[in-house]
Amino acid sequence: MLFPVIEGPVSNKKHAIKNSKVTECGIPYPDFYEDDKEAMKAIYFREVNELSCQMCKEKIENLLEN
Repeated sequence: MLFPVIEGPVSNKKHAIKNSKVTECGIPYPDFYEDDKEAMKAIYFREVNELSCQMCKEKIENLLEN
């Protein structure tokens, strides 16, 4: 199953997006970028096993199990 993913420009970790403000692990991803348009261009869809943020990965896996 594919999920919206964003890669942080500083840590280069791939995070799953929870909503328009934060990632699954609670990081406000629009803060990574200068404007919302640039943030939206950085979002892409990937499989859960491609996430590098362990916290995001665990939360998505829990959702899939339930």
